[in-house]
Amino acid sequence: MSIISQKKVIINLFCKFNVVHVIMYYMKDRKNIIYLLAILLVTLLITIGISFAYIVGSQTSQTGTNVNVIFNSGVVADFNVTGNGNLLLNISGNQLLEDSKDTIIANDETNITVSLKSDMNVACSYDIYFNWITDAQNQYTALANDEMTLSGNSENYNFLNVQVPNYNSSKKIGTYTISADKTTTTQNWSLSLNFKNLNIIQDIHENKTYKGKISVENAVCNAVSYKLSEARTFNATEYLDTGYKIDWDKDFTIDEVINIPTSSLRYLVIGGYNGSSAKEMNVEVTAAGQLRTYIAINGVHDLKNGLLPYNTDIRILFKWNASNDSYSVTATNVETGEVVATINSGYSMSGNALNGLRIGCADYRSSNTTFKTMSVKSLIIY
Repeated sequence: MSIISQKKVIINLFCKFNVVHVIMYYMKDRKNIIYLLAILLVTLLITIGISFAYIVGSQTSQTGTNVNVIFNSGVVADFNVTGNGNLLLNISGNQLLEDSKDTIIANDETNITVSLKSDMNVACSYDIYFNWITDAQNQYTALANDEMTLSGNSENYNFLNVQVPNYNSSKKIGTYTISADKTTTTQNWSLSLNFKNLNIIQDIHENKTYKGKISVENAVCNAVSYKLSEARTFNATEYLDTGYKIDWDKDFTIDEVINIPTSSLRYLVIGGYNGSSAKEMNVEVTAAGQLRTYIAINGVHDLKNGLLPYNTDIRILFKWNASNDSYSVTATNVETGEVVATINSGYSMSGNALNGLRIGCADYRSSNTTFKTMSVKSLIIY
């Protein structure tokens, strides 16, 4: 049999029979087994390649702003950023005259769009940064906190008058979430850089050109574990089980918007605490209005910070990093974007929680622990 004929036989056999039949056939003719092994190797490499592409997810795509995206947990999605994010301010001597004090004398605006497309239920967190790209002759140094500020808003988020950094540093404005469930979601950001003429001498800015840039960084995408379908108010003893049990050996994010109606009362943000398990956690608001994390048996890891306003929508963002048993949790005023509480800490945790996370007015303890009426506007765990 010629080599060409032998190859045809191999292809026909591979198409008509399974691999075992082909191997049995070639056991009768050991001289040609090299052809079989070659075909099997190519087939194996193709199979591995397809599986790897599915696990890693699609490649990132972006225009203007350079973005690196991490896809976890078998996520397949497209995370995109469009818009160059450039900002430029020209400050002239005439603008710094006495009669223009306490007014915005220079302003520039830019737009960026963050979009997420996926055929599965996916959520991504991302950071927005302000960066200087000014040359050596136009380096900005602040003379007051409110001299040059950045404001921004999208369909979901808002921040007002955030002080920009000095020329030799960048500044993280905030961390945000975008989600898509078998669709494409967009967040259209409008951003404004403003320079104010103050009641102080500002001659160092005269005839300067300041150039900045907005960037989207640190995008991480995960499959959604739970999403609240609609806003809900919980009265005393009412609660909702999310069914999500924490796996402390994996990263996870909780993004929740709450509204507490009055001060001097204790509220549950989210938790599965029962007082006796080392695997549980609560995020709470204390009667003193502080953000609180309460972790492990008898709350041995108990931290408090800040002061949360009442009768105001507050965004609570909890991010767990399993690689080093650390977490960050922030409370942000939704209307202004002001961060009102921050806890950055760590505690050695491993394994799975026994209880699913709850929202509302009760965790897994007895009625001796009473949380008060509150509203949950949105919740996503990913």
